[in-house]
Amino acid sequence: MKRGCANNRSKTAPAAKKDAWAAAAHGCDMNLLEESLRRTPAERIRVHQSALDRIAKLRDAAKQIFARAAKLGL
Repeated sequence: MKRGCANNRSKTAPAAKKDAWAAAAHGCDMNLLEESLRRTPAERIRVHQSALDRIAKLRDAAKQIFARAAKLGL
C-alpha cells in the first residue's frame, strides 16, 4: 500500500470508472454486464446453456426448412 493513501481502492476507482466509460463508448452493454455479474456462476451457466439450447433448436428448424425447400426444388 502506498504511503498516505487510506487504501489502494482510492487510486484504482477512478481508473475503473474510466475503463467502464471506455467500454460503454465502444458498444459494450454495461447494463447487461452488470446484470450478468449479479448472478451466481451456476445461474450464468444455466442462462448460457438455455441460450445454446435455443440456438440448437433454431438450427434444426432451419435445416428442416431448407430440406423441404430442396425437395420442392426451391
